[in-house]
Amino acid sequence: MYVQRDVNLKINGAFANPQKGYAEEFIADDAPELLAYFAPTAQQIADASAITTAKADAVITYLVTHTPAEIENYVSTNVADLTTAKGVLGKLAVAVSVLAKDRLR
Repeated sequence: MYVQRDVNLKINGAFANPQKGYAEEFIADDAPELLAYFAPTAQQIADASAITTAKADAVITYLVTHTPAEIENYVSTNVADLTTAKGVLGKLAVAVSVLAKDRLR
């Protein structure tokens, strides 16, 4: 791999072919530094886990697969007291959190 480095000499780009003027240094594909560059971060792993958990949730799946009118009906039918409201609100908070991480981070 041919790598590009930042001012601190940390890899910030990797290419199969040399890139004249900015990625001309070749390092082995199995070099620890290159493997670390491609490894997912702890944050990426946590985000992927949150997405998987959200997709497995029945309420969130319902929100994704139904129309706004159907969702309003679901809330009207299933939210009768503070306890059920907290449950649905918690599911909405999880869905917003997963979606916001991609847009607002």
